[in-house]
Amino acid sequence: MVDGSYEKSVDKDGKTSLKYQARSPEEMKNLDKLVRNAIGYSEERGDQVEVASLPFALSSVPEPEVDPMEKYRAMLEWLAMPLVYLLGAVLVLLFVIKPFLKILATKQLETRAGGVSRPGGHGPAVGGVAMEEEDLSLAPRGISDQERIYRLAQSDPDRAADLVRRWLREEA
Repeated sequence: MVDGSYEKSVDKDGKTSLKYQARSPEEMKNLDKLVRNAIGYSEERGDQVEVASLPFALSSVPEPEVDPMEKYRAMLEWLAMPLVYLLGAVLVLLFVIKPFLKILATKQLETRAGGVSRPGGHGPAVGGVAMEEEDLSLAPRGISDQERIYRLAQSDPDRAADLVRRWLREEA
């Protein structure tokens, strides 16, 4: 037995139904020949073959209806992927490239400030990079000069001694 084909039709009420259509005689001859070749048909042995086109029992499970949101789902995916890529690019800009550019900008400012001579005019920079220079001025910054010298001597006596030596050299 061979199942025929089914054609969908819509009633006046909007219900869809399947209408059975039998196979054409040409298809039936081809199927008969195919079956005979497949089983090794021999008339001498008394083999018999009959191919019939009959409707098979349709399943009782109704055919699923197309979801109305299905057509919008493809459009949503089409729009969503570029938005996801755009969001990823913005996040990379904010969290990777922007901090990197800030680091580069601060390094450029440091090299420009110390490329020729160190701040304060106390000699050339070593290796093209400015050495960290102490503030030798005694300009008031909220505390008196005496307090600043006292704190420096308390926290780092070697540095305080070096500062006094520099002052003595400058005066000479």
